[in-house]
Amino acid sequence: MAVATSAVDQATGTAADAPAELATARDKLARANQAMARKDYVQARQLADEAAADAALAQATARSARSSRALSEVRESIQQLQSQLNRS
Repeated sequence: MAVATSAVDQATGTAADAPAELATARDKLARANQAMARKDYVQARQLADEAAADAALAQATARSARSSRALSEVRESIQQLQSQLNRS
């Protein structure tokens, strides 16, 4: 449970770039906590593992989105430089 909680906490910074994935991770972590309260340890473990995986997916999705934006900015800069060179 601690690993899943930590993974979700770390992924929280990705909320803007991966809201759906983060919401899924949070939901599964909440369900894992409920399963722990019911002493359904097998279900709690499975949901905690899934929450950790979803949190990792949220982080990867956010990194991908940031990289795509950065790539677009670089391409735009290159086009601007090429236009300036062509005018010279």
